Amino acid sequence: MHNLAASKNKLKETAKLQQKKFREETGLFIVEGFKVLDELINENIEIVEVYSLKEINKINIKCPVYVVDEIGMKKIASTESVCEILTVAKKRIHNIDEFKQLNKLILIDSISDAGNLGTIIRSAAAFGVDGIILYGNCTDLYSAKVIRSTAGNFFKIPVVSINSINELQSLFKNHKKIATALSKTNNISLKECMNIE
Repeated sequence: MHNLAASKNKLKETAKLQQKKFREETGLFIVEGFKVLDELINENIEIVEVYSLKEINKINIKCPVYVVDEIGMKKIASTESVCEILTVAKKRIHNIDEFKQLNKLILIDSISDAGNLGTIIRSAAAFGVDGIILYGNCTDLYSAKVIRSTAGNFFKIPVVSINSINELQSLFKNHKKIATALSKTNNISLKECMNIE
């Protein structure tokens, strides 16, 4: 671990990770705060670099640590209040084939609100769900708001994305399916809960 100074170009490149496009291109994402950094370490997520308002020497990480001032931190963080520490890490990619062996799964169809997705992940962890599948046009799993809304549960449940309903049906044809809707007048489609008649 080395405490370094961050150049303007370095901060500019890191700030781009607040955008979904650059997270997808690089496979990297940003988290803010000491609590989430501890979570990354505990879950063996690969940490690429850390930005801190002051030098840190007691955290056992083997990556560059950039010391920045509050102005620099505001440029790369997503929150209004200045965080003390910000981490860039590599996304954890799960293989969909692993999910065939899991019993309790949640399938979420086209969820657009990041806060709601984070809340679902947090609730799923509390109820012992084995995995989550995102289908359709969903909000970005690795947005800062999703991660914050999970309240420390982001890495406790594997999450994958699938965009083919036929693949869903093929992979999970032997799973018992239970569907929910906001009201009884809503049409529970998804090809009638993946039976695809």
